[in-house]
Amino acid sequence: MVFFLKENLKNYLVLLDIDGTMTPEGSWKVDLVREKEFQKLSKENSIYLCSNKKNDNRNEAIAKQLGVHYLKTPYRKPNPQILETLPSQDRIRSKVVIGDKWLTDGWFAKRIGARFIKVERLVGANEPWWIKVIYKVDDAAGWFLKRLKSTEIIYK
Repeated sequence: MVFFLKENLKNYLVLLDIDGTMTPEGSWKVDLVREKEFQKLSKENSIYLCSNKKNDNRNEAIAKQLGVHYLKTPYRKPNPQILETLPSQDRIRSKVVIGDKWLTDGWFAKRIGARFIKVERLVGANEPWWIKVIYKVDDAAGWFLKRLKSTEIIYK
């Protein structure tokens, strides 16, 4: 399984989601297959982890494990003000958002003028029922969004 890309990204600012993308929801453990793919991506791009989960200790530990920055911000995706917490030299770079949810990660990409790469969602064995409902709503929205001809988001 190719996790991130079938193409090689170079010189992008990558905003990488954590939950559902690098770990199952709320987990502290990064998926090993995705970590290997991530290492390839990190060689030629600047990467920031970006999460709506405000468990800063966990998010910082994951960033440290991966050797990247955690974008600690009071804002939540899809709020474009997240970019205000980036160093100024990174704000002007071409951007890619990689995530598992259309309604947060995809909409965030659209709002900041970035490409969106939708990845297969990592699902944990003991996720609460309300998370599963969120996944179903998001999947339905994604099904609809992919059929709109007017969208400018690039979906992979």
